[in-house]
Amino acid sequence: MKDHQMSVRFIELNDRFITDKGEIVITYDTALTLVRDGYDISLFMVEPDERFNLYEKLSSTKLNTFIDDGEPIGPNPETLEWDIPEKYIDLDIKQFCIRQLDIRGLNSNDYTSRVDVELDMMNDRNMLPMLRYLVALIDDFRSRQVVWGVGRGSCCASIILYLMDVHRVDCVKYDIDIEEFLR
Repeated sequence: MKDHQMSVRFIELNDRFITDKGEIVITYDTALTLVRDGYDISLFMVEPDERFNLYEKLSSTKLNTFIDDGEPIGPNPETLEWDIPEKYIDLDIKQFCIRQLDIRGLNSNDYTSRVDVELDMMNDRNMLPMLRYLVALIDDFRSRQVVWGVGRGSCCASIILYLMDVHRVDCVKYDIDIEEFLR
């Protein structure tokens, strides 16, 4: 098998899982179904399985294999300190949000007030390192062309997460209270 991508299982689904780096990894059974339906499974990352060696020989296709390196991206569970890439350590979240408001043409008092309120609430909860990490994660997703959803659940109540592109729901426009997110 071609490459061994190092990451950690993050979200388990029925027929695949997603790693902490946003990679989708398929099982052998899922690969069989995809091949039967005419899909090129070399576009996916595969779970380690000896049966893929035979597939590679017969099809002359090299597959990307997932290997769990045991080191999740995110906060160190011992210290809860985020391993933030150096480029993002001193990121001014307020300036980031103001710049995003400018880019989107959302410079009204409603939006800037909401950013201020949320940032105060998040700062009180020591969430700024997590926000810096999210900006780095979204930038990484974009650079690797990882697709993520439009948003679901309580995160859609945050204008800051909207400005970071974590979701695509304008909570100010739809009058969604930030308390929905920070309960």
